[in-house]
Amino acid sequence: MTDKGCFLEGGLIIKVKVGLETVVSEIMGSIVKANDQAYLEPVVPEPLKGKMRFPDEIRRFRSNDAAEILAVKTAKKALDTAGLKPSDIDYIISNNCGGKYAIPMVGGYVHWKLEFPQETTVNLPLHDLDLVIFHQPADLLYDTWIYGAEKAGLGKDKWKHTWHKYGDLANAVVPVNLAEFWEKGELKKGMIMAWITIGAGGHAPTMIVRWLG
Repeated sequence: MTDKGCFLEGGLIIKVKVGLETVVSEIMGSIVKANDQAYLEPVVPEPLKGKMRFPDEIRRFRSNDAAEILAVKTAKKALDTAGLKPSDIDYIISNNCGGKYAIPMVGGYVHWKLEFPQETTVNLPLHDLDLVIFHQPADLLYDTWIYGAEKAGLGKDKWKHTWHKYGDLANAVVPVNLAEFWEKGELKKGMIMAWITIGAGGHAPTMIVRWLG
């Protein structure tokens, strides 16, 4: 752990405070032993028999809201352990899949349940964006997004994609298209970009970046 460190961004060294405040976990449910799962052995595929074995024990938490309950308990424990309140949190990065609520999924549920701040610290009007690199599954789909954003004040000329060349790039869309636009000389120093990739359950994780050249 260090109190101060350096972060390299586009050739600039920025002084920042780094370190972990806490690491926690929450495991609930009844203990299921390997022998309790012996009834599954007859359905193990023949090529795997004798090679596949069950763990000595697992935890089984039976609840329709299991994912949400565990996520909220873990987040609350992390805050308590670190001596923080939801209002102290500036930014949340959440990687989650599953749960009862397909959209916005577990991360959004925890955000709402623990009353994390609803507003970001960045006040950036849509029209200030110079470039949007986005998930490009099919033109029928992303045309709708572009149209909706245009009505909200973001011109359709700000959206750039390579769908006709590469098709659906899934989670590789940002690095692949960055390389493509860089090679074409389309990335200019000082540009403000939105990078939108695809997440499970219809999420669209987004990062706002200033290109430092």
